[in-house]
Amino acid sequence: MGALSDAKRDWRAFTRDQPGKRFEHQHARLSRKPVALRAAMAIGGVLLLSAGLPLCFIPGPGLPLIVFGLALLGGLSSSLARALDRAEPVLRHQAKQLRRGWHGLPRGSQVLACALAVVALAAVGVGAYDVIT
Repeated sequence: MGALSDAKRDWRAFTRDQPGKRFEHQHARLSRKPVALRAAMAIGGVLLLSAGLPLCFIPGPGLPLIVFGLALLGGLSSSLARALDRAEPVLRHQAKQLRRGWHGLPRGSQVLACALAVVALAAVGVGAYDVIT
């Protein structure tokens, strides 16, 4: 069995786990993996976090990078895994309410909100450009 098939099997197990327990289960699964793989995951998690933090202040994929970095590190740290397991159901509930609220808005309000978000991102981009130059 290759590394790719192992990664696919681990991902399927992670997604099948119940929210609120999946990071602790992932931590248990990863504790049986070779030390070199865990070290590579730690380095990858730190790199993703390091790349994601500055991208939160400029337009870019900052939040997904931070989430994936924390997920990688959560598989290696039992205390971080417990914290992520506590946060996941709350964040899922918040996201569900946000989606419901968004879909309940009239189309014109959705367009206005998107336009305001674009203007806000442009303002952040201009501000970041001014700071950099």
